[in-house]
Amino acid sequence: WGCGPLFNYGQCGSPHSLETGDDLPVLDLGADFFPMQLALGWYHTCILAENAALLCFGDNRYGQLGLGHTTNVYTPNTLTGIDLGTGFVPR
Repeated sequence: WGCGPLFNYGQCGSPHSLETGDDLPVLDLGADFFPMQLALGWYHTCILAENAALLCFGDNRYGQLGLGHTTNVYTPNTLTGIDLGTGFVPR
């Protein structure tokens, strides 16, 4: 996993664009967040947890992260989960 000059929107979970491999910071997703699926967009990332919690970060200029705003999100630990509605069961 690495981030280069094209990865400056926070999609790697860090605002720094030239970190790679062992130099990448560990992403703190929270003690109760157990990743189940990972989705990578062109400039954004979303992680779905076993409990249906969803965290998205990176480029958000068109609101594609589903957070209700268009501000880029550089680190997942500053996010609030995205409401997927009642009855959603991740598979």
